[in-house]
Amino acid sequence: GTDFAHFGPEEVWLQLAPISFDASTLEVWGALLHGAKLVVYPVGTPSLEELGRKLESSGVTSLWLTAALFEQMQARQPKALASVRQLLAGGDALPVSRVKERLAAGGVLINGYGPTENTTFSSTYRMEKPEEVGASVPIGRPVKNTVAYVLDGGMRPVPVGVPGELYVGGDGLAVGYVGR
Repeated sequence: GTDFAHFGPEEVWLQLAPISFDASTLEVWGALLHGAKLVVYPVGTPSLEELGRKLESSGVTSLWLTAALFEQMQARQPKALASVRQLLAGGDALPVSRVKERLAAGGVLINGYGPTENTTFSSTYRMEKPEEVGASVPIGRPVKNTVAYVLDGGMRPVPVGVPGELYVGGDGLAVGYVGR
């Protein structure tokens, strides 16, 4: 279910996430299974400046960042980040002001939402223009082979606009979470 982003031989992905973090599966397999180039970042935590230099020197076109790292890179390394055609970010709420800055500079930004019990993303929201963002950044729609429900305390679906709890299911859901 990779229709939320572009994967192909013309892409250059940066493998930055620790290998034990599920985002690394997107970076590694997203690139290799679709014939893209994979640039592996050396072991260690880069400074924002080092990361910016790597993005530019390697010609990275596709990148996954946590929400916090996206915010810092957009604030301090916007030129380097602007060279990335499609940026996926998530793990927390994305800051609206930084999202609008990124979109005004061009490129695609994809909010990837995924709770721990699901692999990398449960849902995505793709943005290309600042006006596609309101007071907050939506989590979007479920990725392929995933379902999402907003339920009340009695496990009944709530109407649109009514608060509830988000439940996800499908092929990406880890075994052992039912009833826990």
